[in-house]
Amino acid sequence: MKKIWITLVSAIALTMFISTSANASYYKRAYVTRNITVYKFIRGDSYATSRLGHHLKLHYGKTIHVAPFYHMGKDGYFLKVNGHGSKLYYARTNSSKWFTRY
Repeated sequence: MKKIWITLVSAIALTMFISTSANASYYKRAYVTRNITVYKFIRGDSYATSRLGHHLKLHYGKTIHVAPFYHMGKDGYFLKVNGHGSKLYYARTNSSKWFTRY
């Protein structure tokens, strides 16, 4: 029973780590096709303690790197925006109609 519990906790922790800290190759290059507001993602100790910071409005033609996100009922897209360093942003929508991949 103890081994099952440890395995379950490890799997959950690994899933959370992978979904919130994907490496650069996971993000696909795309450009914005419709104006959208995204929010700076401020990582906490866990997803539950993470929060959203200042917003950024993206306009048609802006180059981004995007990755889908789903965790515990929350979905949307994590993205990195050219010209904004390594800051991670979060688009609170499960629609992919606002961007097109290269």
